[in-house]
Amino acid sequence: MINEHMTSLRSFLGQAEVPPDVGCLTEIVTLTKKSKYQDLEGSDVITRALVWQWLESLLDVQDVTSLAKKVNCHLQNRTYVVCDKFTLVDVVLFYILYNTIKESSTYEQQTQLNHLARWFDHMQHKEEILVGREVQLFVKNRIY
Repeated sequence: MINEHMTSLRSFLGQAEVPPDVGCLTEIVTLTKKSKYQDLEGSDVITRALVWQWLESLLDVQDVTSLAKKVNCHLQNRTYVVCDKFTLVDVVLFYILYNTIKESSTYEQQTQLNHLARWFDHMQHKEEILVGREVQLFVKNRIY
């Protein structure tokens, strides 16, 4: 799943020398370490381990809809996915879930994906994360 979004990740993190035969997770972490976003990997051992765990789990995702529902539940009491800090996982999930949020109805956003929609709206206003994508508008008032 992450492979499909490597172009966006490279645009966000910047271009850097990465050996050609490394996996995408190693490439992402290498780009992060060489970018101005070095802190996205995590500032302590536990955060870095959780970031790596999340990234590994995203490699095998087949169904983006079920991922969206799982992340929605996870974000029920959180602002960010890992340790309430903006991390690389937030960036990767933003790119993976962009089309799902874009195609979801206002009803779905307000009833089934409300925590994910809140998180997504917050993420899209972060510096440079959109990388050529358009801002998605969210209705704050319940209309259903």
